[in-house]
Amino acid sequence: MGDAHGKLQEASASRQERCEMANMTHGGAHSHRMLAGSFLAACLVLWFGNESAGDGGINPWSRGMGTLPDQSTVSTPLEREMPLEFERLFSGRVDNRFRINMELTRRGKKLRGYILGSQRADFGSWVKAHVQGEIDRGGNVSAKVTTDKPIGTLRGKLSMEVTAERRTLRFSGELTRPVGGGVLSMESTDWLIPGRDLSLVTAREYGENPRQNYVADIYYPQIQPVDGPAVREFNGRMQSRWNNELHSDIRLLEEPPEVDRSSEDDDRLPPVEWPSFLHVNWSPGIVQSDFVSIKFYVTSLGRGAVHSVGGYSTVNYDLRTANMIDLSDLFLPDSDYLKVISDYCFAKLAARKVGNEKWRKEGAGPSESNFRTWLVVPWGLRILFSPYQVASFSEGAQEVVVPFSVFERLLKPERRCLFLH
Repeated sequence: MGDAHGKLQEASASRQERCEMANMTHGGAHSHRMLAGSFLAACLVLWFGNESAGDGGINPWSRGMGTLPDQSTVSTPLEREMPLEFERLFSGRVDNRFRINMELTRRGKKLRGYILGSQRADFGSWVKAHVQGEIDRGGNVSAKVTTDKPIGTLRGKLSMEVTAERRTLRFSGELTRPVGGGVLSMESTDWLIPGRDLSLVTAREYGENPRQNYVADIYYPQIQPVDGPAVREFNGRMQSRWNNELHSDIRLLEEPPEVDRSSEDDDRLPPVEWPSFLHVNWSPGIVQSDFVSIKFYVTSLGRGAVHSVGGYSTVNYDLRTANMIDLSDLFLPDSDYLKVISDYCFAKLAARKVGNEKWRKEGAGPSESNFRTWLVVPWGLRILFSPYQVASFSEGAQEVVVPFSVFERLLKPERRCLFLH
């Protein structure tokens, strides 16, 4: 493993040297289906008790914001020791079964945050269980968990794992209360930006309309700490993009459906059979000192829909120029890069027997509109095709990695350094 990491670091260093040479020569050219079980189900029903908010005094819609606060103040050292200050969003499971999210903020010995999940097994309203306690030098945690009344005690350990590419904070422990509890296994992963003491971390936005049985749950990257205008611009664009997505979501504002009043003694809203949702998650394509690429996968389910739908969105960002990069920015003017990439993708999809020829020609033909979702990855370009683009929904989303050697001759010289070759 050490040899592999060493080779990766050497390759990254040589690639950086090539970038710097190219920039000097060329003037630096510019650029779950979320069913009840996927929230807090059986275990947290025990912990939170039967605290149904009901309808009395509650607005028909509500929002909660899980974005990390003022990230310019966060210290993010890269050594293996546990940071004395951090703000992290953890994801994991209870008893290795039920998904759960936990945000923790550390300031010296003090630890605070929340556990977020569904208030009832039939989806219901979201609830935050607040966490407040202490952490010692060894990473041992002891904290109280409360809503409007005591819930239990969180005990466990935070540990740090560091590799050449990432730093992972892991939490293992138990949440106990007199009537039951469960084992928590969670982690928060930072993707390290080489040579800059920076890392990509996860922030979160969420909104909910309990009476519509709808939730929006959005995860996106931020760079910490903020060390200049390019990082500040990246963070602002990511936060603004997904915050706007949340606040423009009409499903969070819709009035409840019409109620059948045929039974005069029953004024409750009829239950919705399935919860509807919007879910956004992200993963990195490439993380370099001056360039990052990000893949988002967006899944949603509307009320009454037969199945959820999903699709891709991508970001390729130049940290030197603070610019989003279009696919055309990588290639020489008047090159036939679209045809070259299209031909390669078409052949790969055909070899996999994805879709039919007409579908492949329409969805993977040499048109800019077919190649709007792409990522720089170390060995080439990852082209993403959303469901229905090149095949039926049942065949799912498709990805093709186009090797560097296929388009090498078409690249602008200053962009060659993005790839391992």
